[in-house]
Amino acid sequence: MFAGKPLAAWAISEGDPEVQVAVLDEGVDSRHPHLREVLEGQIDFVDDNENASPSGDDAHGTAAAGVISSQHPKIHGLAPLCSL
Repeated sequence: MFAGKPLAAWAISEGDPEVQVAVLDEGVDSRHPHLREVLEGQIDFVDDNENASPSGDDAHGTAAAGVISSQHPKIHGLAPLCSL
């Protein structure tokens, strides 16, 4: 995630809402304010749950999703216009 305005790559593209990026990790916090606008769906393939929220204290999946598509006005993800 980067503070400030776009880097050179963002001059070409910041992503596209039609592009869906999958985060295969231990879960993503679907209530996180920087991510809820871009989350299109979730599933837990390990336990076959429709809710893929993280279990325990590990927030790795949420952090990975933030690196991709954070919607915070000062902390942008690499592709903030893509959906997750």
